[in-house]
Amino acid sequence: MMSTNGSRFTIWYEKIAKLLLYAMAFLIPLAYFPWTVDTLEVNKQTILLVGVSLLTIAWLGTMVARKQFFWKNSPFFLLALLILAGVGVSTIFSIAPYLSLFGEGMQEYTSLLSTLGFILLFIVGSHYLSETRVQRVLFACLLSSSALVGTSILLALIKLPIVNTNFIGTPNGLGLFLLIMSILGFGLWLAENPIKETRIFLEGWKGLLEKIAIGVTGFSALIVLLGLDYNPLWLLSILGIGAMFAFAFVRAEEFPHTSRFILPMILFVFSIVFLFIPSFMGNTFAVEVSPSHAGSIEIVKGSLGDTSLLFGSGSGTFAMDYAKYHSAEVNATNFWDVRFDRAVAHVYTILATNGVVTMLLFLIFIISLCLAALSSLIKQRVHDEWKMTFVAFAGWIVIVAGFFLYSSNFTMQFLFWTLSAILVAQLGPEVKEWAFKESPRYGLLTAFLFVIVNVGLLTLLFVTASRYAAEVSYAHAVSIDSTGADVEDVITDLDTAARLNKWSDIYYRNLGNALLVKTAKEIAANNQDTAVLRDLVAASINSAKRATELSPNNVVNWHVMGDIYREVVPLVGNSDVYAVAAYKKASELAPTNPKYLVALARAYLVTADAQQTLLSSTDEATASDAQLKWDEAMKQAEESLDKALMLKTDYALAQYYLALVYERKGNLADAIKGMESVRTSSPNDVGVSFQLALLYLRQGKMDEAKTEFERAIGIAPNFSNALWYLSAIYDEQGDTAKAIEMINKVKELNPDNALVDQRLQSLQSGGSVTTEETQPIVEGENPATEVVPGETTNP
Repeated sequence: MMSTNGSRFTIWYEKIAKLLLYAMAFLIPLAYFPWTVDTLEVNKQTILLVGVSLLTIAWLGTMVARKQFFWKNSPFFLLALLILAGVGVSTIFSIAPYLSLFGEGMQEYTSLLSTLGFILLFIVGSHYLSETRVQRVLFACLLSSSALVGTSILLALIKLPIVNTNFIGTPNGLGLFLLIMSILGFGLWLAENPIKETRIFLEGWKGLLEKIAIGVTGFSALIVLLGLDYNPLWLLSILGIGAMFAFAFVRAEEFPHTSRFILPMILFVFSIVFLFIPSFMGNTFAVEVSPSHAGSIEIVKGSLGDTSLLFGSGSGTFAMDYAKYHSAEVNATNFWDVRFDRAVAHVYTILATNGVVTMLLFLIFIISLCLAALSSLIKQRVHDEWKMTFVAFAGWIVIVAGFFLYSSNFTMQFLFWTLSAILVAQLGPEVKEWAFKESPRYGLLTAFLFVIVNVGLLTLLFVTASRYAAEVSYAHAVSIDSTGADVEDVITDLDTAARLNKWSDIYYRNLGNALLVKTAKEIAANNQDTAVLRDLVAASINSAKRATELSPNNVVNWHVMGDIYREVVPLVGNSDVYAVAAYKKASELAPTNPKYLVALARAYLVTADAQQTLLSSTDEATASDAQLKWDEAMKQAEESLDKALMLKTDYALAQYYLALVYERKGNLADAIKGMESVRTSSPNDVGVSFQLALLYLRQGKMDEAKTEFERAIGIAPNFSNALWYLSAIYDEQGDTAKAIEMINKVKELNPDNALVDQRLQSLQSGGSVTTEETQPIVEGENPATEVVPGETTNP
């Protein structure tokens, strides 16, 4: 790229820039750090942002040190900057600005910040990658990385994992990465010429290792593709290798060693065969699920029609689009409550989240670059340059085709922009240079850019470091919480994460939940300090509110907000009203998901319960008003549950609460019928058996009640309330010995309960108690095995 004139600083700047390119090429595909919740994408993004920031500083520093401004005046730079501008406008009007700007929750690959990093990599990298030597080393770094990725997977398949992870992300994403790198490696293998002047492998033992890396990558790619047996990958393999064969046919003189075609031919034959017949290694990897092409198009239509046709809903917001616009037909599958965060193909994701303008710019970019590369491959006569273009284009075209057949991730985006930089570096034009002494204007511009960019990139590095520290703190909170640590320690870590990154709704949402758990523990410990309880409740609510303010279109935030308000109804006035409002908002954001309608119904039931004590008021006006509110709440609860069951007829949780609505309205027959249906679909749910037994008792069906209580105890042997009621049934049926046995078990579980002692003494002295007189012995008991049907414990 550059001449050797200039100071010692010039040489060092150039060396640093090239080393940064090599380091990113090697590290980004391999980046996996267990100290973050997302072990892959956020770490890859951090490496990119740090690497590109330093790369850009070194590039501008070289200009200052050489006292020359240099620039490759390529039209592809303008197109890339226009794509960046499109993503920027999309971010400004995004339904989740922070998510679109920075990315989180595995959405880093689409964020504006990452796009800026990729574009800078593309522009700056193009200025350095015009040197064949730099390209050779870069390819060696990429292949070394892919060989390690492939080796890790091969060892995992034979149960000898070094690191028990997929370094790329999804199984199909891993297959695509290894396929791309295999085709790139095969291209190097075919184009290599043993004559030193035209060889493209590194010299000596480094070149030998590079060839071994190609073999390992190719073999692991074949094994992974056979294990996945995913047709789009077979098609991409046929496309990539077929393109190589086509160029080899047109420019046969460039490939004197025809025996080298054996390696790519093996993969090509396998691809054709197993495109039509099932692989003998199928189902080796977990099945990857994504929206269908029709479903993805449906999301695109909904997003562009409701947010912005030109610029979409904002980078990284596909999960929110999916929640709002996916068809209710999904509720008939096992994935009805899954929020997919990307479409089946990357182009659909771009359309939905970045709009038509950005999509058109992206298509113009790839079509223009493809045509320019093809033209160069047809016309170019310089052997070295033709071969390097051939190698880069072979891998690049597979990535581009993959965007139309499969989703993307951070590693794919990095490969795309890196290979694009190589192609542009090969295509020209040459780098132009303007000496500062001849063009003072360029000198002033360069100095200005050097200062401004340094300040901007250093600020970016500071922000990145702060975000990363917050992510580490959050991951530690999740880790210690899963091991049963004290909730106070969890809150400390979550609070630290929220302080380091004040713009992430994830941290505030989880902090609100943790504070609610602490509130429950304080109440359970019989803490009478109302000020402490009041402060905890206020902090929990404020954290949840902050989450909804930061990301008001994230349905999960409103769901958690509703949960918190519902749980603090006994402590905070009008909380039931706020819970209803939060769940209504959640239902608006995910109108085809029945879960939020059930949550809304539960809030209405809490509202009805709040009026229950006022129904017996001696003041007629108060009692009458309470009755009206109770009737309305029960009506709304029933309507919400009916709507939920219309969306998903087999939804056990909706059936469960609908049965409770019938029971509270005195319709025992329908309540029992509904609860029996739930019991059939959830036979091991202790809560369902207990509620059904109580309904049987109210209807006078003693034997059926006994059977259900016994079922409950079989599921949860230490369920005190079930034992308590079963004791009363045994006593009423004349089996005093069994009744005493049940009470003794209750006493073991509740040794300081005076009511248990009283019941035991009464039974031992010949006394009795009817089931009508029996009330729960433990209020709010929640045995370890009890799970309300379909309830999620980690929103």
